[in-house]
Amino acid sequence: MRIRLVLFLIISAVLCGCSQADDITSGTNTEAKAADNSLEGLWLDFKQNMPQDRNAEEDFKSSDFITEFKKYLSTKDSTKLSEQEIKDMLGQTDIRFLSGDVGGYSIRLICYNADLYNKAVTDAPVKNKYTFLQVYNDDEFYFKTLYDGDYYYTADFILFESGNDIFITAVSEYCMQFPNLIEIKTWKLSNGSILEADIFDSYNLEGWSIEGGTSSIRLGRLYRQGASFAEIPGVSYIADRDKNEVKFISGDESFTLAFDGKIYTLNKE
Repeated sequence: MRIRLVLFLIISAVLCGCSQADDITSGTNTEAKAADNSLEGLWLDFKQNMPQDRNAEEDFKSSDFITEFKKYLSTKDSTKLSEQEIKDMLGQTDIRFLSGDVGGYSIRLICYNADLYNKAVTDAPVKNKYTFLQVYNDDEFYFKTLYDGDYYYTADFILFESGNDIFITAVSEYCMQFPNLIEIKTWKLSNGSILEADIFDSYNLEGWSIEGGTSSIRLGRLYRQGASFAEIPGVSYIADRDKNEVKFISGDESFTLAFDGKIYTLNKE
């Protein structure tokens, strides 16, 4: 009888221990599930389940991660976080801030390259580049997605006032081809809205390709008859925020786009 009692107590202790272990495991799973609802958790969930048979670009654009990231950036509280704090929040490093002030507003461009890769085709370009704009002061806050999963990598910008409007000109590289084309595109804060700004004209310059509309242009060097692919010159640029102009340089040639108060004018050097 005594032996049976001892066995009963041992079995009871083991069962209770299993029950407690089950409770601990259940609690841990609950915490892990909650962590998955963080931006880093949503990103890891997407990355671990990235499609194997096609480009992930469209899946990513509609993912919970990018939806929640945009939602967060559309709040004024997000402006309190630094570049490094955003990186830590996402668990990613390919994020860059471009910041400045003009006309009583703080301006931030958040340039984000999602860590996507093309599993279906080796070395194919991936539309993984995002640029977000925040314009704010103590009383106002505005947010807009400028590039929404594209080939354009925003590298610099110019800020200026004209009339009652604030202008933001982004200088971006088109990473679909080599040598990279350069895109110049302008938005403005006008009457409480961020809109594309119609401040570009039609431009013609021998040896250059300059195309676009009234709010943006894309430029690069033309292919010269008889030249090899490797001989097509690339284009570099210098954004001068003091003069509201961008200088483009290719080999021995250069020209400047400068804002004259109404439009950007082309000045050959």
